[in-house]
Amino acid sequence: MALNNYAQEPVHCDKYSSQAYDGGSHNYLPFLNCPDFDFRLMDVEISQIPDSIIEKNNQYLERRLGTDFFENDITLEGIQIVEKDSVSKTRRNMGGNWCKSDQKYAFLYSFEIKGLLYKFHTVYNEHGKRVSKNQVPNFRNDNTVFDFMSLCDIIEIAAKDKTNRGKQIIDLSPKFDQAYNSILWILRKPSVSRDPEYTYYRILMIDAVTGEVIFRKKIKELKAAKL
Repeated sequence: MALNNYAQEPVHCDKYSSQAYDGGSHNYLPFLNCPDFDFRLMDVEISQIPDSIIEKNNQYLERRLGTDFFENDITLEGIQIVEKDSVSKTRRNMGGNWCKSDQKYAFLYSFEIKGLLYKFHTVYNEHGKRVSKNQVPNFRNDNTVFDFMSLCDIIEIAAKDKTNRGKQIIDLSPKFDQAYNSILWILRKPSVSRDPEYTYYRILMIDAVTGEVIFRKKIKELKAAKL
């Protein structure tokens, strides 16, 4: 599985259908923008990572996810070492802070949510300090964070929501929200508009465990020009 691929799966329920996408791929962007990252799995062998970094990383994930989930449910997709000269090269060639200077060792992971993948990373500097943000729920504080509802239940909640009730669900994908310590589903619904230049959508965020709708927003996208 290439790290930059987004898997897409059709979801067919009794009353509704939709398209579901892998989530969390944006978490990899700091490494995809480093010039020596070539999208190959296991880009660096784990033997090239200091034992102290591996131990700190394992301890962090086990505390965060719980021993059982850490040992049985996550997959190591790749490992990356960022070299200092590659950081300066990226900034010079791309004109921006595309590759963060405090990144040295990156572990790229995924785990399954109802047949889809959620992707995340852990990053350490050369001194062994973790510099990446939390990107997965804290199982230690809440042991229900991985008791996910079915996709059909989530889709039905979105379809019956007060925003455009009964409208189709175009697509959905998972993301992590630190404030809720939970995986959320992001869903798109069509929104009626006569605007000739823009297509409008309703965005909902639904807690993957409780089914609570915690966010609603109307967005617009520029329509493709007709040839």
